[in-house]
Amino acid sequence: MSGPRGLAARRRRDRTIAALIAAVLAVAGVVVYLKSDARATTLNLGETLPVPAAMTEAPAALRPVWELSTLARFPAVASPYGTVVTAGEHTITGYDSVTGAQRWSYSRSNLLLCAFGSGDTQPQSLSLSGAVRGVFTGYSKGDACSELTTFNPATGERNKQRTGFTGVASDLAFGGPYGGLISTDLVELWRYDLVRTIQYGNQPEPTKPNSRHLGCDFVDLAMATTQFGTIEHCAAAGTSAQLVLNYADPGATADGKSKGWDALRSDPRATIDLGSDHARLLSMSPEEALVLVASPSPAAVVYNSTGAEVSRVPVGVPAADIEAADDIAGGQPRVTPVVLSATARYVLVGSSLVAVRTDGLQVLWTMPGVLGKPAVIGNQLLVPVADGLAVVDSETGRTATTVPVDRAGYQGTVTVGTIGNTVVETRGTTVIGLRDPNGPAVDAPATTQSSGRDRPPVFGTSSTAAPTGPQVG
Repeated sequence: MSGPRGLAARRRRDRTIAALIAAVLAVAGVVVYLKSDARATTLNLGETLPVPAAMTEAPAALRPVWELSTLARFPAVASPYGTVVTAGEHTITGYDSVTGAQRWSYSRSNLLLCAFGSGDTQPQSLSLSGAVRGVFTGYSKGDACSELTTFNPATGERNKQRTGFTGVASDLAFGGPYGGLISTDLVELWRYDLVRTIQYGNQPEPTKPNSRHLGCDFVDLAMATTQFGTIEHCAAAGTSAQLVLNYADPGATADGKSKGWDALRSDPRATIDLGSDHARLLSMSPEEALVLVASPSPAAVVYNSTGAEVSRVPVGVPAADIEAADDIAGGQPRVTPVVLSATARYVLVGSSLVAVRTDGLQVLWTMPGVLGKPAVIGNQLLVPVADGLAVVDSETGRTATTVPVDRAGYQGTVTVGTIGNTVVETRGTTVIGLRDPNGPAVDAPATTQSSGRDRPPVFGTSSTAAPTGPQVG
């Protein structure tokens, strides 16, 4: 057919084909959206409220005022910004520490939570360098704990984001200016802006030859300002645990620059056979590491960055506690639990609490019969014990008194934190807020504070949105 009629027919056919293509593309777009991260991500923001003044002395009595739930693997975060943050399979939620009322939430219904925690000890601006700040989460994609994000604890706003490569069963650690994840055979560290400073172990996508470290099971991690250490069990070394020291940011050191090192290629500073089947890292300094070994007898051993033993001091921690803490297959964390103060680390090893002075890597005291991580309040600790919360002098380890707490028959692990005048206990999957019945009904605001917000406040906003593009470097 030719002429005007043929031209008109071709045009009708072209329009029909174009309409069909548009319809197909629209359907495809809907299908992609329905399966996308954007549709599966929900962020409900909260308003900015005053940061509460920190508790400075132990309460005389405590009674429960609210109850929440969290995953057994992830104790609640008692944030100094004024919120209690809990974890679900897909969701993290921030609650008011005084009332237990929800303030914000973040959910990714198509992904499972694989990392959760916070290294915050003070409510400082989230934009400050020097530490990974805020509430940290990881969501799993495939076989990796890959979707990593930090959140403003007060409002739930997303802050920094990146991609990670450690396994789904990863544990989170904070130390010095770094945050990190450790899995069976891989460690990744990042600085405050979540730029990766090192990837050590079984690198999934090595970019340079001979950069992988294989054949070892990682069971502990600790970091300092310039170095980090791992406790490893390596097939080639038999049953004896190994301490391996590395630069935390090899590309930023003079040694690393002279050798062309970077985040994906470097050599360990030292690999040390500990002569003990079980060991835990107590503390790190820029040039030394303090390790608790079980045999030939329990001792705190200091090693320098060349691998030389500097000192060995017997400690009152049963070998059975060290062995129990080392039972990763039995459900113990791959990072030894620790609470920080300005001058010390309080490390939970089995049922023993070990206080370590960070300046000089000296064990100050040990305390048996502890149920979990304590909370620091001024120059005291609130230590969970069978009868309640022991009020312990942080320098001497002496117990002044015990505040009774009725746990209704619960006998498992108890993690303690404080926010203002609220004591937060995580007991397995239950989170309890406790306050002094004779104390103030509300918390006084801190005299100096930073909510961590660098933008105008958003009040009660609800949105559904995909994360911004994660960093991969």
